[in-house]
Amino acid sequence: MWELPVQQAWDVPPTHDQKKARMNRSIHSAYRDLLGYMPNRSGKALLRTVWKNRGHPSIFIDPRQHRLDGLGKGSVTFSLDFELAWAWRFSKGPGIDCTRIGMWERAYLPRVLSEFDWRGIPATWAIVGHLLLPGCRRRHDGVAHPEIPHIAPFETQWWRFDGPDWFAHDPCSDAAASPAWYAPDLFALIRDSPVGHEIASHTFSHMGVGPYCSHEVAVAELAATRNIMRANGVEVETFIHPANDLGNFAALVETGHSIYREYPSLDREISLPVRRPDGLWKVPSAGCVTQGRETDRHRLSVQRRRLEVQIDAAVATGLNAHFWLHPSILPAQAEYVLFPILDYCARLRDRGNLDVYTMKDLVRATRSLSPGRREREFDVHAA
Repeated sequence: MWELPVQQAWDVPPTHDQKKARMNRSIHSAYRDLLGYMPNRSGKALLRTVWKNRGHPSIFIDPRQHRLDGLGKGSVTFSLDFELAWAWRFSKGPGIDCTRIGMWERAYLPRVLSEFDWRGIPATWAIVGHLLLPGCRRRHDGVAHPEIPHIAPFETQWWRFDGPDWFAHDPCSDAAASPAWYAPDLFALIRDSPVGHEIASHTFSHMGVGPYCSHEVAVAELAATRNIMRANGVEVETFIHPANDLGNFAALVETGHSIYREYPSLDREISLPVRRPDGLWKVPSAGCVTQGRETDRHRLSVQRRRLEVQIDAAVATGLNAHFWLHPSILPAQAEYVLFPILDYCARLRDRGNLDVYTMKDLVRATRSLSPGRREREFDVHAA
């Protein structure tokens, strides 16, 4: 009996939308390659032109809280999320070894810190509170950290926690035996740096405090972090949400925090902190320093130019460009993006064209200036 042949998936002709998506990907890839091989000045000029047509970088001023000339001088802020193994326990990514990632961050963080330090660039370091512990032990019934209530199972874009024990991965040992889970030595390096870095809270155990997290759990995590940091000589004002999953603002206020990072901030890439009705200051972020797993030098040069264009816009407007990253950054991205951007900021600062602020100091600078008339006109694409 004659039968219709089975049509294989690869025989199905692409739809119009699929063809369009493929073409867009090809055009974008060619554009990135072109930018990557162009000389720096002409490459930045092309990038500015393309971004201007797309409305980037976006500029935001709240006339009720900001002067129209910003702070009078442009500024840049860097914030780093320091987590070691804690961030990767319930990641949905395939084949993730949280201990291996933690050990890499432990090994590379001193290099990243030294690059900020020798250029005299302070940053905000958001640190998981558990890392400050020299060690910990489970209770007689096997429970770790009973002061933290259990969080219900949840799933987000990045994580999936099926329960029941949020601390199932905690080795409950010490820094010598489990260096991917404890880092009082690295905390001390950051705290004692002569540059004056800010130390911020990143919860006690990298607990997501989005809508899936109860107020009770969020308060316990935040309070535990504040207590361990206070015992180590640090009073915390700033909080950075794990996975940038915003929520539980009432818990921030209740535990004495006053500042948090807002990301993504696509409508306010270049801006200043804004005070909310509840008293919290939100500090928008222009973007992330890193770019996936990219290691190609020429493609990474495109990312560096993007950041430079955003910094130039901050200089032109008197506003702030705020970038964030993890100290587990890939070496290629550090060498071709992060360290050159730190050089760029240091040169502008030394010429008197740019200030470098931690998140806390940026809020203080913003709070000290009252709204007023525009002092000068600006064109962010003419920088």
